[in-house]
Amino acid sequence: MYQRIFGYLLHASLSLSSLHRCSGGHDQVIHQVIGTRDYLSDDLISRDVVIIGGGAAGSYAAVQLKDMGTNIIVVEQNSRLGGHTHTYHDPDTGTANELGVVLWHNWSLVRQFFAKLGVPLARVEPKDLSNGTKQTFVDFQTGKVLPNMSFPDYTDAIRGYTLQLLKYPYLKTGFHLPDPIPDDLLLSFGDFVEKYALEDIVSLVFMYAQGLGNILEQPTLYVFQNFGLEVLQSFVFDGFVRSAKGDNSEIYEQAENYLGNDVLLGTSIVSTKRSTTGGVEALVQSPSGPKVIRAAKMLSTVPPIPGNLAGWDLSSEEQRLFEKFGNTAFHTGIICNTGLPSNRTVRNFAPDTKYNLPPLPGIYSIAPTKTQGCFRVLIGGPSALLDADVENLIIGSVKRLQTAGVYNTTQPEIRILSSHSPFELTVPVEAIKGGFYKSLYGLQGQRQTYYSGAAFFTHDSTCIWDFTHSLLLRIVADLRSEQAFRGL
Repeated sequence: MYQRIFGYLLHASLSLSSLHRCSGGHDQVIHQVIGTRDYLSDDLISRDVVIIGGGAAGSYAAVQLKDMGTNIIVVEQNSRLGGHTHTYHDPDTGTANELGVVLWHNWSLVRQFFAKLGVPLARVEPKDLSNGTKQTFVDFQTGKVLPNMSFPDYTDAIRGYTLQLLKYPYLKTGFHLPDPIPDDLLLSFGDFVEKYALEDIVSLVFMYAQGLGNILEQPTLYVFQNFGLEVLQSFVFDGFVRSAKGDNSEIYEQAENYLGNDVLLGTSIVSTKRSTTGGVEALVQSPSGPKVIRAAKMLSTVPPIPGNLAGWDLSSEEQRLFEKFGNTAFHTGIICNTGLPSNRTVRNFAPDTKYNLPPLPGIYSIAPTKTQGCFRVLIGGPSALLDADVENLIIGSVKRLQTAGVYNTTQPEIRILSSHSPFELTVPVEAIKGGFYKSLYGLQGQRQTYYSGAAFFTHDSTCIWDFTHSLLLRIVADLRSEQAFRGL
C-alpha cells in the first residue's frame, strides 16, 4: 500500500493553499480628504462583520456568515476573489490552467460549499495525478540530466512517518500546542529524519511541500502541518476533488456573484480603529473613492506581517507577535514555446547535495499544461523574490537545458507569473518554545478582531475552511450575545 502511495505522491505537484494578501499603505492625501469631506450615504458602510481579504478564508467566511444571517462586507485589494486559487485562461483556446490551488480534500465541508454555490465537482483519484506524463530529473544549475537519480523504496519511510504524525493529533486543528512543546516538533526536519531513520522520506516531502523553503532547516512542526495525516488520508482513502469544468476559480467567481454588493474589489485598507467595546472602523480606498466601514466585528484573513498591515492600529501585542514572522517565497507561471517535449515533467534535483535537494531559490518543476506547448513552472525560495529575479531564473534554467544538450530549448515566452508570496509564515524555534502560538491564538476576539488564514494553520484550502468554520461559530455567538445584552 505504501509503495502505491509513493507512486501517487511522486506525480503530485499540489499547492493546496489559498490565502491572499489584501492590504494598503498609508496615503496622506486620502487622510486629508477624509478629514474634510462629508460622506455620501454610499460611502458609509455599516455591517455586522468586515472581512479583510477575499482568499480561501475570507471568501468562505463571507458566504457562511451571510447564510447565518450576518451582514458582511469583504475588502479585497485585487480585482478578483480566490487568493492563491488563480486560473490562467489561454487567450487563444480558452483552456483553463491552474496557477495555484490544484485540488481540495474530498471532505463533506468541501462538497457542501461547492454545492451551495452550484459548482459541480469531479473526484480525482491519486493514480490520475500524473496525467500520463513521464519524468526527467535535471540539475537546473547545469542543465544536465541526472542519469543515476533514483528514489528509494518509500514503504518503510511512509509507515514510519505516519507513526510519528500519530503522536500529535492536536496538529489536525492548527497550532494548539501543549506546554511544554515536544522537543521533536522543534527539531529541524533534517535532524528529525536522522533521529528516526526517515531519510528516505525527504525527497517525497520536498516534491509535495513546495513553498516551504529549505525544508531540512524548517522546524518539524511546519513540515508536519504541511504534509500531515490529512494529506496521507486523501491519497490512501478519500481521494481529492476539483472543479468538474477544470477551472478551480469557478468557486470564487460564484462566491462573488452570491455576495454581490457585499464585496469591494480593488480596495485597500488605509487605516483602522478598533475598540474593546465599540466595534471597529476601517477607512478604505476603493475604485470609486474612499469609504468608511463601521462594523461590530472584524475578521482579518491576510498574512499578518507588518508590511501588509500599514495603517492598522496594531496593539503592542499584535506588533510584537507579527514582527516575529518570516516568510518563504513561492511563485508559479505559465511558459510557452520552450522546445520541451509536451509529455514530460522536468524536476529539479542536485547531484551532490544531501538527499539530492536542489539549492533554493530555484525551480521545483516544469510540467505540461492542458494548453499544447505550454508548461506550468513552480519556483520557490527561502525568502522574498523580485519578479525580475523569478523571470531571470526561469529563462536561465530553460536555456541551460539547451547548453547541456538535454533538450533543444529556446528562450521561453512567459505568459504569466503569479506571486504567492509572502508564502509560508514561520517563527524561530525559540519563539515557538516561548508560547508564540498560544499568544497568537490569544488575539482572537481582542478589540473585536478575529484572525484566520494559512498563518494560523497551514497552506491547505480545505484545512483553512475547516479552521475558519470553527472560528465563525465563535464570531456569531459573540455577536448574538452582544445583541442580546443590548436588547436588540
